[in-house]
Amino acid sequence: MTANSHPSSSITQARHDSPVFSTPFGFQTILEDQFSPGDLVAAEPVTRERYLVSAEPGAYLAIGNAGKVEVSGTLSTYQDTMVKIFQAVFEPGTGRGFRLDSELHALWSLDIEAGSTRLAFHSNWGAATGSGGGYLTFRYDAATKRLQVIGRFRYDPKTLTHSPDPSFTSAGWYVRSENGGFTLVAQADAASPITFYRSPIDVSMPQDFNPDGIPYQPNARVSAREYVGKNRDDVESLNGNFHRNLAAAYQSQVAAVGNDPGTAQAAERALDQIETTLASEGARLRYPKPLYRAFRTGALSTVLGSDDIANGSLGMHTVPYVYFTNAADAQGVHHPFMVIASYAVADKPNRLLDVSRPPGDGLEGGYAEQMVTRDATIQFYLTKIPLRDYGLVQVMTDNKLPRTLRSDEHAPAPDTVYNYASTSAVGLAVDGVVIYPPLNNTLGSAQENAEITSTGIHVGRGMGLHYHADGHTASPNDFNLYNGNDYLGQKHPPLIGFGLDGVALFGTYESAYPGMDGSTVPLDEYGGHTHDALGYHYHSHLVKAKSSKGVPYILHVLMTGAWKGNIGAIPNFWDDQKGEPAYSLSQRHRYVGEDESAAPPPPPRK
Repeated sequence: MTANSHPSSSITQARHDSPVFSTPFGFQTILEDQFSPGDLVAAEPVTRERYLVSAEPGAYLAIGNAGKVEVSGTLSTYQDTMVKIFQAVFEPGTGRGFRLDSELHALWSLDIEAGSTRLAFHSNWGAATGSGGGYLTFRYDAATKRLQVIGRFRYDPKTLTHSPDPSFTSAGWYVRSENGGFTLVAQADAASPITFYRSPIDVSMPQDFNPDGIPYQPNARVSAREYVGKNRDDVESLNGNFHRNLAAAYQSQVAAVGNDPGTAQAAERALDQIETTLASEGARLRYPKPLYRAFRTGALSTVLGSDDIANGSLGMHTVPYVYFTNAADAQGVHHPFMVIASYAVADKPNRLLDVSRPPGDGLEGGYAEQMVTRDATIQFYLTKIPLRDYGLVQVMTDNKLPRTLRSDEHAPAPDTVYNYASTSAVGLAVDGVVIYPPLNNTLGSAQENAEITSTGIHVGRGMGLHYHADGHTASPNDFNLYNGNDYLGQKHPPLIGFGLDGVALFGTYESAYPGMDGSTVPLDEYGGHTHDALGYHYHSHLVKAKSSKGVPYILHVLMTGAWKGNIGAIPNFWDDQKGEPAYSLSQRHRYVGEDESAAPPPPPRK
């Protein structure tokens, strides 16, 4: 495939601040890019592979607004192409029967209109799916090019599960293209010849994300039913808990959702005041104000462009608010923070169905008896990034952690920068998704255990997305947290997140863009370095590794795990109940802007 670079107008609109402090293009901007698919290759459907479905040359099945089936021949942009790519998912118990899920909007599958023979798409895996939801299963004959319906599965909105539809009467019928859509016909000779072409966009799982070739696990899928009750109004409504608990001094920074001129001005005033306050105490910001401004703008500009979050909605802000607090402790010392309210959902397709061995629900028995997580839901996170420069540790164990990945597993010494790490998040990406260490909770790498998607993300038992690896360096297909076009016209890799220690995280140094600032300065064991006037910061990077079976592979590191920033002086860093970093929306204290005059006293620290 060939991806054209963003036109200069797109760079002007999407870039935030100086070239050094640029953030990645969002998914909506990527979809507008020009795209050239090259030569298309016909193929017989294989489960979980992606295809263009064509009834005649240059006429492809496409998903339109509100699930309408369309036929279109345009493949000139990523948007044009993505609406025409479908994943064939073989259905157990049907032989080689498969359903067709949209690649762009993975909650939607090809179905039939009620009371009609016309095909339509229905949402099937989310909270908004109604009683009319369901999907058809198909069989394809490559010799005759006929696409035949085997049966239908109907959706139960009470359990969010599917079962065979006994009322479906068109089993055995064939697909025909007519009048700009597709219908079912009873006679084989009335069917249209259908050709499946391999997807011109490669989103396959990179070998490094399953180096041992772990086979696809057939475990049943956890229903999202118990995880879709979260209501965004609790965060975004002026009558919700978030606004009610926030002190009046910070309300002007969150008066509107997303990137708003009024809140931007209020945030700039807050940053100016923080800089002045720190200077009066003989302290300083860790980074220049434009870096924080760039992160804020980039985060608030990120909106959901893929309908694959069970209780999400297209166009929602993945990060509704970013604001700056400047509270003092009992001794009058100020501890300012950049506070990010996020839903922890990536703005682009997650491809959770592709994961060979996703996390189990952990409810009973061994992994073979457990259901596995293949759906994502919105989370309510309130992540605070310290702005004050607290310095760096000389030795990683100078940062005292209540529990670590190694201690949780009672593993023998030594501590390393990978296992001397939080058992949950270590950072936050610019899209509002938290970053976990490369290792999982059994001290194996998430890559080696084949439990992440091609973007380096997956969901745990709480149905919340989090990154374990850098998808861009493993699968550079323009659909990751950051991508190749984010380097065009820049002097430094893009700003993609922060460690919870306050240290900024940038993308990797690309060989295709030599001579970038700092590219000749080696990274230390934490994946960080200092160059020019930027100060110490992290980069995603590559590390040679071997699996437990001795298979060599590359670890695609977003963050190593151990923090180089000194966390000892950061107030309210830990969640007292869990021994993990505090980033829940339930935090109630001055450093996240709590109106303490109206709040009950916090429980004593244990």
